[in-house]
Amino acid sequence: MPDSYACTGGARIGHMNATWPFAKLRARADLLTLQVNLLGTFHFQPSEVVALQPYTQIPVLGEGVRIVHRKAGYKQKIIFWTFGNPRAVIAAIEATGFRAGGVDGDLDPATLQALQQQEGQPFRPGALLLLFALWLVPFFGFVSGLAPGELPGGPVPALAFAVMPLFSLLCLSVPGFARRVLKPGRTIEEVRLVLWLMGVAVPLIFSLAFWAIGTGPA
Repeated sequence: MPDSYACTGGARIGHMNATWPFAKLRARADLLTLQVNLLGTFHFQPSEVVALQPYTQIPVLGEGVRIVHRKAGYKQKIIFWTFGNPRAVIAAIEATGFRAGGVDGDLDPATLQALQQQEGQPFRPGALLLLFALWLVPFFGFVSGLAPGELPGGPVPALAFAVMPLFSLLCLSVPGFARRVLKPGRTIEEVRLVLWLMGVAVPLIFSLAFWAIGTGPA
């Protein structure tokens, strides 16, 4: 019997969706964990899970495992999306010894406290508010002053687009900065993938979009 199981996929938490590969499901005999980039980390002991159910929204493309739970403070609808067979995922979870409605393991108080600190989205709310203010306010304040049909240009929108990559770079490379923007007990590994996306993919998409606009027909 394997001691643990891990699978990468997507997730739905309430009405919020995260696509592949922004969610990771981990299981061991005494704990089931669903870690979703930006949406948070969710821990379940066996007694907190009512059932693990195959869930189909769209055959093949939208299949997953629904975690039916009784844990207070969590959204009722929690689904792990997988490209694999949901029944096979459930079987792999149960092969670790985890059983929905089973007896909880002997997790000591310190471990339980550490698990509680890991729940929810990992960034401090103030850090996120400041980030989006620095990103949105300069750009939209500048764009609102443009004449009809005029394209944004100059240092202000460029500075706004540089905020996300700079924030990502500081989080990934400066431990002291990461500690200031993350909640206590959280680690950069929880958001490394989404930080790379913010730092590389988003600026690239915006750059290509403005390049396409700038080189289009006059």
